[in-house]
Amino acid sequence: MEVSSEKSKVMVCSERVNDASITKDDEALELVHKFKYLGATLHEDGSSTVEVRTRIALATAAFAKLGKIWKSSISFKAKHKLFRSLVSSILTYGCETWTLLADTESRIQAFENKCLRKLLRISYKDHVTNESVRELVFAYVGPQEPLLATVKRRKLAWFGHVTRHDSLSKTILQGTVEGKRRRRRQKKAWCDNIKK
Repeated sequence: MEVSSEKSKVMVCSERVNDASITKDDEALELVHKFKYLGATLHEDGSSTVEVRTRIALATAAFAKLGKIWKSSISFKAKHKLFRSLVSSILTYGCETWTLLADTESRIQAFENKCLRKLLRISYKDHVTNESVRELVFAYVGPQEPLLATVKRRKLAWFGHVTRHDSLSKTILQGTVEGKRRRRRQKKAWCDNIKK
């Protein structure tokens, strides 16, 4: 196997170290703050907020490309199956590694509600609640797992898979590092906030 120095990048994920110089054949590899690996964007801070936004943007673009299908007279059940297979799969790619924050969860729910409204031809101007939209979907296609629930289920399944095996992934995921933590005294400013 040969490593290409043109395609190789270096990314530092540390609070203490900001710089790393790695060379191959006396040529320094480029230091980057983010890069794309297997279709997912990795960031030096380890957060997945930008990755989720990117996935939502890609899924929105795929949804928009299928606009003629959504406006056609085919049944809602067929449209919903197409949405789940062609659009949802783009959104949920790599979701097992996402860190779900409240903002991230609301973005995923908003995307799904927007798409379902478009499939049902319900405008926001019609003042139909999201709960009513869900009830309509249930009436047409039966019980369906929301996208956010799918993401959470896949995250949990991946966690179970990783923790059943002794591997580097398990060590990283559980944060088990040899040695002992250094004991420290609490900072005064933090203690003052507790008293208030």
